[in-house]
Amino acid sequence: MNLPINSLRLSMLGVFFILMVSCSLSKEQESSALPEYRYLFYQPWIADIADWDEAFWQRELSALRTQGVRTLVIQWGQYEQVGVHNQPRFAQYIKSVVASAANNDIEVILGLYGENETFEVFESEQGDLQAHLALLRKRHVETAAWYLDNLASTENVIGWYLPEEISDKLMASEATQATMLAHTLAVRQELPDLGKDINVYISAYCSNLRYVEDIAQGIREDLINVKVGVFLQAGNGVSKEALAACRETSLLVPSAIWVVEMFTQREDGHQVSYEKKALESTLRNYYDERSANRLAVFSFRYLPRQPVVTEAAQ
Repeated sequence: MNLPINSLRLSMLGVFFILMVSCSLSKEQESSALPEYRYLFYQPWIADIADWDEAFWQRELSALRTQGVRTLVIQWGQYEQVGVHNQPRFAQYIKSVVASAANNDIEVILGLYGENETFEVFESEQGDLQAHLALLRKRHVETAAWYLDNLASTENVIGWYLPEEISDKLMASEATQATMLAHTLAVRQELPDLGKDINVYISAYCSNLRYVEDIAQGIREDLINVKVGVFLQAGNGVSKEALAACRETSLLVPSAIWVVEMFTQREDGHQVSYEKKALESTLRNYYDERSANRLAVFSFRYLPRQPVVTEAAQ
């Protein structure tokens, strides 16, 4: 059938319009997809075991593995008086999380011992830093020993994580740089060898103090050369000044793993809760500087949960 020329033009325009809309929607959907990241932090709280459900972890970790997550960083096994050493149900819970990760082909970095006093000692010029670090090393080794004695398998465990976070303020002094270096190397020697290239992971974070070169010097040459993994913390949850400092530090420490937070900063300085747009935007901003294998997200606790599929829905 021969269409009039105007009808033919209108038909072609209609098809062109549909294709344009389709491409536009496709691009929009593509841009809204969360960029991949390899590492995900999880802070276990005692409240998490109240309604502990193994199916929950299987569901969540299966979805995360599909989205590109390859490594779960459990931030600690013992935090002061709460943890695997003295809370039997908490211990069972941690064992279950590690097993669920293994079932979903996800590696685990096991966090060791943490406490509030560490940060007070780090901030204070009066405390005995070396004595406190010696105590931490003892606690770290005890917690690592518990893991090895109690986990059903450590095949998916690739390293130990030290929860004490090294700030740029702590790195501002050559003396404390040397002390922290000696501490990290000592604990690396004292911890059980997992047979991996990188056995120990630490965190460093930037504050508004902007001691960029100091923190880079403190974690770049000595630690990375002895195969200590470094998570460099920053994100939307910090001020623009601190974020700029962290970007600069990141360029000085190219082998560090960038930790992306998923918060936005309000005008009054407080953080707000998880926002997908904030996480997506931040990941995309850093994607040019870091591949997925060099990106971590903080933290699992603030991610939206997977829907529960009931038999009726199936």
